[in-house]
Parts: sequence; C-alpha cells; structure tokens
Amino acid sequence: MWTEALKRIVKESIPALVVAASIHIMAGTTMQVTGIEAWLSIPIFLMLVPSISELGNDAACILSSRITTLLALGVVEPKLKRSEDLERNIIAIVVMGVLSSLYMGMINFVVADRAGLASVPILPFLAACVIAVALLTLLVCAVAIAVSFIAWRRGLDPDNVTIPISTSISDLLAIFSLLTAMNIAGFV
Repeated sequence: MWTEALKRIVKESIPALVVAASIHIMAGTTMQVTGIEAWLSIPIFLMLVPSISELGNDAACILSSRITTLLALGVVEPKLKRSEDLERNIIAIVVMGVLSSLYMGMINFVVADRAGLASVPILPFLAACVIAVALLTLLVCAVAIAVSFIAWRRGLDPDNVTIPISTSISDLLAIFSLLTAMNIAGFV
C-alpha cells in the first residue's frame, strides 16, 4: 500500500536518479573523449579511476548525510555563510581523503608493480594520488553543500536527492581530478 511518505520518496527520488544516470553517462563519455589511448599508455593511472571515484563517492555520501543532519537539527542554515560545524566536517573529509589516497596509491603501486604495469616512479605517482584526491574531495564538498542547500530550500527531503546526485557528480569530478593531478605531476 502506497503511503504518503512512500509517494514522496518515489516522487523525489526518480528525477534525482535520472539526473544521476545522465551524469554517469557523461563520466564514461569523458574518459572516452579524453583519449582512451592516453589512459592505456599509463595503465597504473587507469587502475586508479575506480579507487579515486569510490573515495569521492564516500566523501559525497558522508558529507551529504552530515549536512542533511545539520540542516534538520537547525545547526546549519541553507545559506552561504560561515559555519564551524560545516568547516569541521569539510576538514575531516579532506584529511580522510588525503590519508586514504596515500594508502590507495601504495596498494595500487604494489599491485601494478607485481603485474608489470608500474612504469612510473613511486613518489611522483603518490603525489598525483594525493593531488587528485585533495582536489576531488574539495570539489565534492562544494557539490554536496550546494545540492543539499538547493534541495532543502526547494522543500525536498535531502536524503532523497543529495547522495545520488553528489556521488554521480563525484564520478565525473574524479576523472577531471585525476587528469589534473597527472598533468601537475608531469605524467601528461
């Protein structure tokens, strides 16, 4: 039986999931457009795409959930103004991301080395991992805040829209962040 709450969840979630699916398609297309040959020429970076994407998705989920809670408790208003609670959450997400990027980078390097795919020096590779994840988590924080605030202002339940949209955008930003980091670290 369809309750009012269930109807609202479906009504709000379906458009969010359609937007999320469209963004996922754009992420896949971005990899193709940027030149699959470039990705295949340095396979260790291609190996990073799922890991970095997942780190960004985790950051998006965590921060979106925390913002939703802060909004519901009235601790944060859906306005662009300074909030110590929000700042602490952003700092925690970025620190978690950077520490995770070092671990992820070392694991990826060891696996790539064992498979004969580690054709790059480890320190510049780890630097690229840290740069990519730091950039990604900062961008994901901005997206999670924006999506949460917009959903809240429009009277939508942020739980129904923030995570699918933020994580989808995170997948697209992961590719952008990794390409930017590869460029900064001198790999592209």
